[in-house]
Amino acid sequence: MTSHSLLSRRSVLAVVVLTITALFISKTYPFHLLTFLFGILSSILITDSLLWDALRFLSGTLPKPEIPVQFSLPASEVGGLKYTYGLDHGLLNARLDTLWLNMGYWREAKGFQEACEALARLVGDGGQIQKGDKVLDFGYGCGDQLLFWHRTYTPSLIVGVTSEPLQACVAHTRIQTANLSHQIRPFLGDAIHISNWKPLDKGSTKILSENDYDVVLSLDSCYHYTTRVNFLRLAASKLKPNGRLSISDFLLGTGFKSASFTTRMFMRVALKGVGVPEENLVEEHVYNRQMEDAGFEDVEVRDITEYVFPGLAGFIGEQRRRVGGLVDVDRKWRQYEFMRRALITAYEKKLLRFVVVSAMRRSC
Repeated sequence: MTSHSLLSRRSVLAVVVLTITALFISKTYPFHLLTFLFGILSSILITDSLLWDALRFLSGTLPKPEIPVQFSLPASEVGGLKYTYGLDHGLLNARLDTLWLNMGYWREAKGFQEACEALARLVGDGGQIQKGDKVLDFGYGCGDQLLFWHRTYTPSLIVGVTSEPLQACVAHTRIQTANLSHQIRPFLGDAIHISNWKPLDKGSTKILSENDYDVVLSLDSCYHYTTRVNFLRLAASKLKPNGRLSISDFLLGTGFKSASFTTRMFMRVALKGVGVPEENLVEEHVYNRQMEDAGFEDVEVRDITEYVFPGLAGFIGEQRRRVGGLVDVDRKWRQYEFMRRALITAYEKKLLRFVVVSAMRRSC
């Protein structure tokens, strides 16, 4: 018996014990403790843990492709070199002219960048951005959406915030390269604590005190905030009367309540693992009430789940197969494989809905 197989058996036993224990105590202890326990298991599956190799079969990711014998050479025939280039140079051939990161709108899109841009267009159109508008964007990523909205709608000013330092740095560089530092002002900080936002350009802080924005946008971001309700209140406070809000967001689906305990647990843990607070998972009638309480009216919820979840899940699977054995694929792709499975489960069991929501700030 190899040490690897022994480790695998011990790991499986640990998983079984954890699961049985969690189910046993579910009758006594509150739900959040179960979420914590299952979170331990999920973190093993989606982080860079050494236990991954022992538990890989549980996640269902494909094993690293083996090199056929006819393509193998003994070390003596390659000069005894221990280092080989392999396919690591695939990284050198990757194009990074865009760095989009959202769920994408896959109705007609053929690739990831196209789908991401399509979703950005839906959110932008929902905000009815006009030439010369002032726009406030929550969660701008690496800046692709900032540049896209500037190019597509020509607002006079876009102010944005992200909590990701590395992404903020990339976005800032791209904005400077495009000579758009006066039209696009990026900040770094927690979205709902505007007093703590740090400007990436000198002289930008003053604009944060202004409450006369025409449009507030959030592309695949506000469901991460603690909480969405706090975000909605802040958004309303920054908009001028009759200003527009447009966001992409998650709602609980019609199948969530009737789903099995384990299915609901899996979905809650999956969302918790990607930073979605449980209090942000609500049904549409609760969502609408939260919008109205925050100061919005004319709320329109557009369900685009069928053009998001299956499309992104399918793309991840296809991209995984196309990449093959490039650059330690198992470790690089496991988080996306986990996401793919969660998306399929959410769609097939109607656990979640993906929506684009637009609304207007009340005039009084």
